[in-house]
Amino acid sequence: MTQRRSTRFLAGCWLLLLCCAGPRVGVAGGPADDRLQRNFEVVFDTSGSMNDRSKIQQAKESLKEFLRHLPDDANLGLIVFRGGAPQRVLPVGPLRRAETERLVGTLTANGATPICDSIRLAAASLRKRREAQGGYGTYTIVVVTDGEETVNARGLPGSVQSTLAEGVAIDVIGFDLDSSHSLKTMVTSYREARNQEELTRAVLDTLAEVGTYEEAAAFVRMEEAAPRRPVETAAPLPEAANTSGGGWTPTQAPTVQPGKTVGSACCYMLAMVFGGLFVAARLTRRSRRR
Repeated sequence: MTQRRSTRFLAGCWLLLLCCAGPRVGVAGGPADDRLQRNFEVVFDTSGSMNDRSKIQQAKESLKEFLRHLPDDANLGLIVFRGGAPQRVLPVGPLRRAETERLVGTLTANGATPICDSIRLAAASLRKRREAQGGYGTYTIVVVTDGEETVNARGLPGSVQSTLAEGVAIDVIGFDLDSSHSLKTMVTSYREARNQEELTRAVLDTLAEVGTYEEAAAFVRMEEAAPRRPVETAAPLPEAANTSGGGWTPTQAPTVQPGKTVGSACCYMLAMVFGGLFVAARLTRRSRRR
């Protein structure tokens, strides 16, 4: 009876280790925490020129469509223009679709176009989000505008460059412009839209583009998140290992560079497999003795 209880205890410990010590993942292999969340700051032009040809109404409908297609786990912030200065109307935080759609419906157009200071404000908020997420996740500023910077044009290139240097993408959509926007050659991506249909397509394309950013960084993030242990430098093979007649030589062998590391996922899996085999063998042995 004591041996049977001991075996059951070992089996229970092994199953507990398997469940708790392994990598934490959520549904469909996603992360169990929120460190990999995608973060969007929308800079929405509400300057006076957006009243022309009902552009403000068209842009608001396109922005609502953008909200409907945002991932459920995304963080969103919204900045508009008021009195020649940026005004935050929605802090960066968890997505609240219905509330944000109602907010967008109340926006009106007037005043100047402070794109430079709006990008600075958006970048500062995303910087805080990056700190909260431990440097993980993606960070994108989406600018929808129908005109050039009119408040601080001289500072605009520097603001864009410093924001991009922090790893924040800037996607600009020029809406109903007579010519390409000056930001076209400065930012991560630039699109032009002549009507509401094209504007909606453009803002939705920014979501697909963020997906490519995510894929490009996925392997790096996985490597950084995995537990690691140092690997000892491989000792050089003796010269006697050389063969004549074009055979294998030590210079053809794969080498391990000093300081390189590998994840412990393989070691974990092997430990689990051998642990399972050990418990199974003990159980089989007990049953045969009975």
